[in-house]
Amino acid sequence: MSIRPLSGLAFMGLMALLLFPLSAEAQGLDGKLVFTLTCSTCHRKGGAGTEALAKEFGSEESILEDRTDLTADLIRETITKGRKTMPPVRLTPDQLQAVITYLTK
Repeated sequence: MSIRPLSGLAFMGLMALLLFPLSAEAQGLDGKLVFTLTCSTCHRKGGAGTEALAKEFGSEESILEDRTDLTADLIRETITKGRKTMPPVRLTPDQLQAVITYLTK
């Protein structure tokens, strides 16, 4: 498994989220935006998280945005507590709910 460096844009987005968390109003509760800035570094095609999921569930289940079986409880627990090699992710309650809504569409 190779770890890929963050692109400049992904790094800037991640740092902005860490230093200046978006308010619910500023992000418009846009789950896709929160997912892109926070999760897609690993959970994009070819990302480390996607490769780990492919090994566990197969390539059909590895792209989170394409899955239809994810539950709100599973997403909430995975983000807040981590899972296997994924560490917990700190999001505001509004950001967490936006990601849940986006992934359970």
